Amino acid sequence: MSNYIFRIWDKQSKKYVMTGALYGCEGIAGLSTYFNRQTHIVQQFSGLTDVNGTWIFEGDVLKYGTKLGIVNFTYGCFYVDDVALNEFVSN
Repeated sequence: MSNYIFRIWDKQSKKYVMTGALYGCEGIAGLSTYFNRQTHIVQQFSGLTDVNGTWIFEGDVLKYGTKLGIVNFTYGCFYVDDVALNEFVSN
């Protein structure tokens, strides 16, 4: 069973209200029960960290040299613009 790590941004209070792990499809499906997508932003952990050891999540803005980009999760892969995230952080 897979372990998925998410953090939840509350649009009204403008702060993260939760960071935690969910297990399997049942846990992920339960997110919509507790967090309304109109009032919360759900961001998945990419499995990678920055140079300071900080976890990189979907929606984060990354800066590398002169590059800036937002982390997105599309087609089962994390990207920064059109570059796979693991290539973006390893170059």
